[in-house]
Amino acid sequence: MKERENQEETSETMRAEKEIELSEEITFKEFFKEGNNIYKKNCAVYYKLASHYGLTETMFDILYFVRENKAGYTQAQICENLYLRKQTVNSALKKLEKEGYIYLAKDAGNGKSKTIHFTEKGEELARNTIDHVYEVEKRAFERLSPEERWGVLYYGLKQIEILEEETDRFIQES
Repeated sequence: MKERENQEETSETMRAEKEIELSEEITFKEFFKEGNNIYKKNCAVYYKLASHYGLTETMFDILYFVRENKAGYTQAQICENLYLRKQTVNSALKKLEKEGYIYLAKDAGNGKSKTIHFTEKGEELARNTIDHVYEVEKRAFERLSPEERWGVLYYGLKQIEILEEETDRFIQES
């Protein structure tokens, strides 16, 4: 109980400090440095979780995606949704299949493609890894206020959409 109170006090202090900082102007360099640090820290957290379970980041990402979305996605769909290269996903899928966690079945809609499905062993792995990660994520989510939850989504998406627009414009002009 005492630990929870200390965490809440720390969060309130950090929030008050950030409110002061939010009113100050931030330079381009500071913005992208901090933004990249947030991204890298997020990646590091999930890397730590994947490593804890003895998985590569890509294997973890695929297990997470399949668990979250149920079976039936093709390799191409996984690449598209996870923003990963085909070769990277293919290597991880081969390893997961070799270890008996997934099997590939012909896609009913496209005979050339195969869909990814958990085996019984894969379902067990997902229950003992991904489901635990969901609980960690849920606890983190619950520590945010409703305003903070929406702010993370809104401002994160807004920034990446603007960056994508500028990237597309740069590529067209080059």
